[in-house]
Amino acid sequence: MAPMGEADASGEALERATLGRELEEVLLDPVSRKSGRAEALLADDFVEFGGSGRGFDKARILASLGNEQPPQGGCPSSGCAC
Repeated sequence: MAPMGEADASGEALERATLGRELEEVLLDPVSRKSGRAEALLADDFVEFGGSGRGFDKARILASLGNEQPPQGGCPSSGCAC
């Protein structure tokens, strides 16, 4: 059995990971992406690297979200209101 301090740290890490996943899923929801919520969720120094190796900063991501079209054939995310 792990000492109490280790168990507490492990539980906190799991809670942080769960929260991070939930917030990431919010960014996948088309309604959230259009609502401006993404701006609040992305850090000012956010940078993402795509599969092509190109980097995208917060401003570029937000600009591209404004140009997104709704997915054809319904929303692939569960529970979204496309």
